Amino acid sequence: HIAIINRKCHDLKHQLKVLATADESQRAEYIAEAQKSIIFYQRLIYTDNEALNTILAEKGLFCQEKDIDFQCSVDDVDLSFIRLPDLYAILGNAIDNAIEYVQEQSDPNMRTISLRISKNHQFVGIQISNPYAGAALSPWELPKSRKDNPYNHGFGLQSIRYLAKKYGGTMEFSADNGLFTLQVVLQGTNRTSDYDHSL
Repeated sequence: HIAIINRKCHDLKHQLKVLATADESQRAEYIAEAQKSIIFYQRLIYTDNEALNTILAEKGLFCQEKDIDFQCSVDDVDLSFIRLPDLYAILGNAIDNAIEYVQEQSDPNMRTISLRISKNHQFVGIQISNPYAGAALSPWELPKSRKDNPYNHGFGLQSIRYLAKKYGGTMEFSADNGLFTLQVVLQGTNRTSDYDHSL
């Protein structure tokens, strides 16, 4: 977070200097950029989990630079039972998949991502959704990678599904009615004894 703020403050200092001599059209452009930065800071979510804060800040900044509307809602949830590499893998893959799709869309209404992390008794729920213009998919049909070499990609959802099972939970998704939604449910008590902790 400090690195992001330092970077933005550095940019704003230069923009303020330019504003003093800029014409009206340039001034409007710099003001709009500053307003976008303020909105980003207002949307930063701070939790007791430093790894989660880092992921959300990193992905949020990337989305801001790509003009993607990234909205987050995080309840008071204890994620300490999730190993850090697993947390990065689950959230990183889920958000990156959504970014990969929406950044190819030219319609601003299609360039949105919504993330919700919530708790229901001993379960933690992670839901991420984005607009979807493709054909409907069956619940057992994993979306194909849109990258140039699908043989080296497309493992993100498989990894999330594996990790969900590792923590006694499930991964489900739906892709219809113009919306792709990924839902991951994890048990709040660690049930990883049947899995290789080195993965």
